[in-house]
Amino acid sequence: MIHAQQTKVVCFQALGVIATDATSATTVDRIGFDYARVDVIHNVASATNASAKWTALKLMHGTTTDATNHTNIDGAVGTTNATATTAQFVLGVHNDTAVGGVTSFFVNLINKEQFLRVEKHAAASYHSTANVITLFRAHDMPDTAGELGASAFAIV
Repeated sequence: MIHAQQTKVVCFQALGVIATDATSATTVDRIGFDYARVDVIHNVASATNASAKWTALKLMHGTTTDATNHTNIDGAVGTTNATATTAQFVLGVHNDTAVGGVTSFFVNLINKEQFLRVEKHAAASYHSTANVITLFRAHDMPDTAGELGASAFAIV
């Protein structure tokens, strides 16, 4: 992969709080790109509680934005168990009161559906979170700010 070739960056969930035991889900259209990095970001913890972690976090894909149409991407389903199956990864503990947490997914999109979906479940209400996706290797170079996902841009 040629890094940053024909790249698009989209914040598809602005920073916000998920209530205790609530689920947040957001979807982004990734059509026209072959690779992605999805960053799920949450702010610093308000306490050093070792149980402060996502109780669920997964990346899915589907043909529409409808939640019932999405399926899990193998290897992109978080578990709170100490061990994970081949379709899972172990969720990290978020107890740092000085540094926020980021979980990143690196995804080959070539055999994936058009829409990517992040679903996460907060164990505590202080989990403020945002989702950012960086898409790589566009089939066509964007030539307007809107196609690039930006307010403005300049080619120099």
